[in-house]
Amino acid sequence: MGQRNPTPRTGATWAEASFKLATATAQNPVRGHHGGFLYNGKIDRAGVYTRPITRPEIKTLASNQDPTQDGLLAYWDPTANLTPKGADDTIPDIGPHGLNTQGINRPVRCMTGHNWRGEDSYRLAPETFGGVHYHDDAMTDCKWDSALSLTLPDDLPSGDYCLKIEGGGGHDSIPFIVRPKTPKAKLAFLLPTFTDLA
Repeated sequence: MGQRNPTPRTGATWAEASFKLATATAQNPVRGHHGGFLYNGKIDRAGVYTRPITRPEIKTLASNQDPTQDGLLAYWDPTANLTPKGADDTIPDIGPHGLNTQGINRPVRCMTGHNWRGEDSYRLAPETFGGVHYHDDAMTDCKWDSALSLTLPDDLPSGDYCLKIEGGGGHDSIPFIVRPKTPKAKLAFLLPTFTDLA
């Protein structure tokens, strides 16, 4: 879970305000101390106030009414940008500062929310499908810079290969797939890449 600094540094905009990430600490011999035990579950609407909120305000939020604007820093409503074709990775902030949040590693949108009434599809009652499911092991793109590239021979047989790397006292094996330059087989083989990585 994170929290924006309620008072941005001098000259900074809200969009540039610092963001703090809280996580459990893990340890292993190669990485040392690092953030681990990431969240896996659903979160519906969430918000941050710059002040304590009252019990009546809590009841207002629980009854699915719009949040009180006094002291509201941000209020993320995943139902605000649902369309008949679904939604993208942006979860809009309907609070006064427009601090939209961006989902990383494709959190699953259009999930049942806290006020779900049993509809089969979010298209029937989008306001009840504000759940966003975050997976601790989901990965789309690490956005790492390329550290190594290989040029493979044209006559390398198709198959499952492994690149072995070592450094910093540790080692790893990275599987990769080679397909034929000109496919000739009459059958296609769908390789279960997630199983291969496991």
